[in-house]
Amino acid sequence: MSVKAALAPWVPWIVVAAVVGVAGGGLGLSGLISHETQTVVEIGALSTARTTPGYTCPGGSAVAELDRGARVLALARNDDSSWVSVRDPRSTATTVWLPLSQIEVDDDQGAVADLPLGDPCPTVSLPPLDVVEAPVAPVAPAPPAAPAPAADTAKPTLSGAAATPAHVGCGVSTVLSVNAADNVGVSGGSVAITGPDAQTKPLTKSGATWQWTYTPSNGIYQNITATFTAVDAAGNASAPVAITVYLECLI
Repeated sequence: MSVKAALAPWVPWIVVAAVVGVAGGGLGLSGLISHETQTVVEIGALSTARTTPGYTCPGGSAVAELDRGARVLALARNDDSSWVSVRDPRSTATTVWLPLSQIEVDDDQGAVADLPLGDPCPTVSLPPLDVVEAPVAPVAPAPPAAPAPAADTAKPTLSGAAATPAHVGCGVSTVLSVNAADNVGVSGGSVAITGPDAQTKPLTKSGATWQWTYTPSNGIYQNITATFTAVDAAGNASAPVAITVYLECLI
């Protein structure tokens, strides 16, 4: 049998080898004579760009630049035939993937859909991250509430009660006064007259004393008693303090 007759079934692949050798580096005959389904395609036939990127996998990262017009072997396709795996003419031991839109199959070659399925892009699954909760700082207890102020139960104290003058005649007035003190403060006071001219009057603060000016009624000729009392804001009343006023008016 002649050599020509023996190689007759592989003539298309030898032609392919010659084409690829011109486009991007020669392929040995042994690399083409196989049982893989292979198709010759032209790179960038439908593009005006000078080069076409080659990808690691369908939709993967670009890893090569292939010259437009280069003719290479298509070796595999993805599941919907939108991507084709071809030999890289610049490194014939490797393959890259091209979108179907970037190649054109030679008229006398098989359809891309007849190519075997290639491997899809690997799915990278990351282990779940261990969620480490940040330590929660302890909340400082709220400071205790300030105690309520103690109730004021202290009574005012009186001293220095006097009538000036102590002997009063007709038409003469006398100033009835007393000193009052308290741990918080004196808020008011009064003086009560007992006897023939009985009455109770509020005291007015004047400097350090509380006082009221008394003018006796006519026709009184006897002593009267003036009793002082002071109170603070809490309502505490002092012990009463009394003095005698001498009245001498017979008109």
